[in-house]
Amino acid sequence: MTSFVERYPELLHLGEDEVKVYKLLDEAGESSAKLISAQAKIPYSQIHVVLYRLQQEDLVISRGETPKLFALRFKDPELPKLWPDKNQSSKKISGGK
Repeated sequence: MTSFVERYPELLHLGEDEVKVYKLLDEAGESSAKLISAQAKIPYSQIHVVLYRLQQEDLVISRGETPKLFALRFKDPELPKLWPDKNQSSKKISGGK
């Protein structure tokens, strides 16, 4: 069985915002666009564009209507090793410093 990264090498070319959202969903599981926006510190006006790009790459799925919830399609335990954190505070999803 091939790893997620082997099946989706384009992951290595994700933009900074896509990586933030991917990591957040990997840790949080499932979340609304509003919460993702706040926790990833991406303006709400841009979060739907980021989520749409991840959905187009078949990395994120959504369910529901109001609020729509987003989650990763697949989880790969090796994936976080590919994106080292630039600063340790970005690891915290709860918004603490």
